[in-house]
Amino acid sequence: MISQFELQEFTRTSAVFQGVRCSSEQLGLAATESLMELRDDILESGWELDGPLFIRFDRFDERAGEVDFLAGAQLSEPWLDDGPEGLEGADMPGGLAATTWHSGSYASVETAVDALGAWMRAQGLVQRGRPFELHYQPPEEGFDRNWWETQLVWFIDHSVGRGSAYIEDHRCRTGGGSCARGDTDDGDKR
Repeated sequence: MISQFELQEFTRTSAVFQGVRCSSEQLGLAATESLMELRDDILESGWELDGPLFIRFDRFDERAGEVDFLAGAQLSEPWLDDGPEGLEGADMPGGLAATTWHSGSYASVETAVDALGAWMRAQGLVQRGRPFELHYQPPEEGFDRNWWETQLVWFIDHSVGRGSAYIEDHRCRTGGGSCARGDTDDGDKR
């Protein structure tokens, strides 16, 4: 199931990640297993999570049938490289992003990816950087590897495309812009 599309502002946060390469057919299983392993490693090392687990895609090689991605976790403070081997610290980027939500099996998330891409094109928005997926599922409440609340996050490149008017209109309605055209979402003139 896919929810509405929207623009959302994200704040840069400290994160830790591990690189994963898998076959395209095994992506759902590899993503689930790597996220759960990463979560367990971080918690066992005494670190605190500060947000959902995430995946950032780096490479899709259709010819070889391979995918490279980073399985990551947001942290409350910068990673000091004192945890399990193979984990690296970095920042999760911030900025304005196009987002939507997918509920259900990770095997069906591709439908939401395609829909978000079509919505961005229709708004004249251009993706910046690599796509992210934020994965919400409280493991403490009985982990079901076949059910995820996934927020797709595609950061926006403000320097290209015709989406700048759409972005400025969004920022005006949400209080983050100058509202140069005069109307706000609540009908007040600026």
